[in-house]
Amino acid sequence: MRNKTAYLILVLAIILSVAGCAGGNKLDLTPEQRNLYSDLTKMAVYEKIYVGYGPLEPGITIDDITAEKIDGPVYPTIIFDSKGSYTIKDESGVLYSGSFKVRGHSEGHGSGWDSCEITEPKNGFSTLPERSMVSEQDIPESTTAETTVLTLDSDVMIRLSKKYENDGYTVRVLDPAEEFEGCYGAIEHFMAYDEGEMFDVYLYDSREAAENAEFMMFGDGSDRVKGVGATTKIVEDSVLVASYRK
Repeated sequence: MRNKTAYLILVLAIILSVAGCAGGNKLDLTPEQRNLYSDLTKMAVYEKIYVGYGPLEPGITIDDITAEKIDGPVYPTIIFDSKGSYTIKDESGVLYSGSFKVRGHSEGHGSGWDSCEITEPKNGFSTLPERSMVSEQDIPESTTAETTVLTLDSDVMIRLSKKYENDGYTVRVLDPAEEFEGCYGAIEHFMAYDEGEMFDVYLYDSREAAENAEFMMFGDGSDRVKGVGATTKIVEDSVLVASYRK
């Protein structure tokens, strides 16, 4: 994995270094591309906050996503940049906010984020301490953050999410109703990811519905996510799984 990551970093460095010579083409993102880059942005910010401040569920608002296609020396690559703001609550329910910038990529072998910068979460003049600076005695025992935690209801999705967790992936449950076109009728949706791979897992009410969503989101065509590195399959008769490698 380290060799692969080092190789990817080297390739991206080469691509970016020649961008001034080869030039980049600004892209008008399709809804599917925008949805993918939004998902990657949210995952990057979530991971950054988790590492720095603990398991606090952030509210993430993406203000802008831009992308350009670069004809690099190895293969064409899309580089995207996103920015926005986030809010989190500490264990006492106090709200803090900050901003973020994320840079990522997609190419023939997968998609991922390459950097994520966030400003310190602040509440007026107060700054939320990083996790390494918080001692157990500073955390109230009887208070909890007032956050909405999404959960899975179906047995098949619960079982699949547990399998990913047991395999070492981080799992996040999302609300498909808040995503583009409701993920074309998805009942439930979760992401599973580690430093090298990401999975989008969608539950539908029938195999036909799953196959329709697979075509609408990942089918052949220049406006499909498949063009930026997704591999798909249907499991458990009505569950659509899309996988990406960074």
